[in-house]
This record gives sequence, C-alpha cells and structure tokens, in this order.
Amino acid sequence: MLRIRPVLAVFGCALMLNAAPVSISNDIGDSPQDFADVVDDAPVGASFTTGSTAYQLTTVVLVLSSTTEESVRASKRSTSHFRSRHSSAPAVKARRAGRSVLSPRIPSAGTTVTLWSDNGQAFPNNGPATQLAASTTTVLDTSLSITPTSFTFQFSNYPLAANTHYWIMASSPGGNSEAEWWSTFNVSGTDVTTEFADFEGEIFQNVPPADPGDAEAYLMQVNALATSTPAPPPATPAPSSVMLVIIGLCCAGLYFKRRRLSQPS
Repeated sequence: MLRIRPVLAVFGCALMLNAAPVSISNDIGDSPQDFADVVDDAPVGASFTTGSTAYQLTTVVLVLSSTTEESVRASKRSTSHFRSRHSSAPAVKARRAGRSVLSPRIPSAGTTVTLWSDNGQAFPNNGPATQLAASTTTVLDTSLSITPTSFTFQFSNYPLAANTHYWIMASSPGGNSEAEWWSTFNVSGTDVTTEFADFEGEIFQNVPPADPGDAEAYLMQVNALATSTPAPPPATPAPSSVMLVIIGLCCAGLYFKRRRLSQPS
C-alpha cells in the first residue's frame, strides 16, 4: 500500500494543476481612482476576450463601495476623465439631486453581475447585446462600505468559447443600490489595455488611441477553468497534462526499482 501512495500523489497533483482556475482578465491590483454608480450611471460594464482557449467561467471579482452621503461621494470623484465628462448630464444630475444627504439604506438593495455577448459586433458598436448568464451571488448594500473592497460573484462554470468577446455588467436587481464600481487610470494587467468600458450605454476603449493619457478601466478579475488549450508552436512543443502524468509515473517506477535493487537480499 505504501508503494501506491506516491503514484496517487502524482495523479492528484496533475489533476489539481489541470483544474486550477486562471485569471483571463485582471487589473484588480491597480489603485482605485474613480467610480461609476451601478444605478445612476447604468449600464456599466467591462469587456474581456478569451483568446485561443475555451474556458468555463467560475468567478468574477469587482471592486465596490457604497456611501449615501453626497458630500463624501463628491470628494471621492477624480477630475476630468471620460466618465466624469458624462456625469453632468441633466438626467443624472436630477437623479442625484433627488437623494437626501443621508438617505436610509434599503436592506434588500444589492448588486449582481451578468455575462453578456456582443454578438461579434465591431467597435464602436461592440456593446453588450445578449445576456448569457447571471451570477449566483448578489452583494447587498449592507455588505458595502466607503472603502473600495473586492467582492466575488460566483458563476456555475458557464462555458466560454475561444476567440470570443464578452462583457461583464453590474446592475441592481431592484434598481435601488447605492453601489459604486471603482476604476483605475493605470490600465495595466491581464487583457485590459485592448478592452472596453460601458458607461451610460456609451462604449470607450480602456486606452483611447487619440488620447492615451485619458485611459480608465473598471477594476475586475475574471477567473475561469481552461477546457481546451491552443496547439503549441511547432518549434517549442509543450507537454500535455497526460504526458506530465506519464513522466511522473515513470519517475515513480524508477524510484521504486532503484530502491528495491539497493535493498540487501
């Protein structure tokens, strides 16, 4: 029985490595510097692309906060980036003016995220077009604070096709959440600089070609399980998971053979 354990360990390690989620879009470590209101600035969303690998969507992480005091909200907003240019719209001003300075929190108010397809449209018409799946998690306003905090939204291994553009959209099921989705001007991280943001139904590139100093991206991390891998380049073939298991078994076999030969008869 003792001789079987190392073999089982090799199998277990190979399976765990093969099943570990990866971040296919991630700028969650950048500094939060601006925000969009999930309700007042709706629709708000961020895009990501799968590349040459198919995945199963497991979780999405957003950086959220909430405050019901307008003076604090105004002090947090940064200057003159693409979202603040739109915050002066009359409709948005009217909605915000209707709030009391210290409006009570609604216990049932919350935020959820959904996965959308853009139906293969090209920029600048590549906004979310068809909802594909909804998160099984809703973050209630009572869980939020003024401090930007990461919150994880669970998906049930929803299949993501290779070479496909998707959108993550934040919304309030009851249309009454005080949640804010934070963004950053750094625009770094995995699959961020070539992606887009949705603010009040208008689509912006995270790095606008004509104005690279005016970049802004929502803080988001998309985690998924790889279900298929692209073919490796001919010059540098990469071993598959099955090959790694075979190599591990061979090493274990050689170890036991050498140990048996070294034992006195």
